[in-house]
Amino acid sequence: MEPTFGNLLIELHIEGIPRPKARPRVGRGGRFYTPRDVDGWKEGIEVLALAEFGTEPYDKAIGVEMYFQFPRPKSRSKYSLMETRPDGDNLEKAVLDALNGIVYMDDKQVIHCAWGKTYGEVGHTRVRVFQALGLAAQ
Repeated sequence: MEPTFGNLLIELHIEGIPRPKARPRVGRGGRFYTPRDVDGWKEGIEVLALAEFGTEPYDKAIGVEMYFQFPRPKSRSKYSLMETRPDGDNLEKAVLDALNGIVYMDDKQVIHCAWGKTYGEVGHTRVRVFQALGLAAQ
């Protein structure tokens, strides 16, 4: 059985090169920090989500689709698959963390998540969050 999805709750188009969730790094004096470029990209998603969603966070099961596009290096043909860094799961985590508490109460509500990454002319991210309806028999 697979989950079925209904209404589109929100669709976001985020301009700029996608940034993966980075592991905290150790700085001077043993303090931990997250690289600034990641925080800036995540904050941009949060601001956009607040402006687009603007209601109380959804409190039921959801499905999420994400599409990450990176500028194509000159060394790659337009038919090249993106088999390089960043890792898709780290991109996914950055988006889920940014939407947490804004679009949905907690990312434990995500029962299905699909993502893809590719090369294109410019960097951008598209995120779609759907209401989960139930299970469909196969």
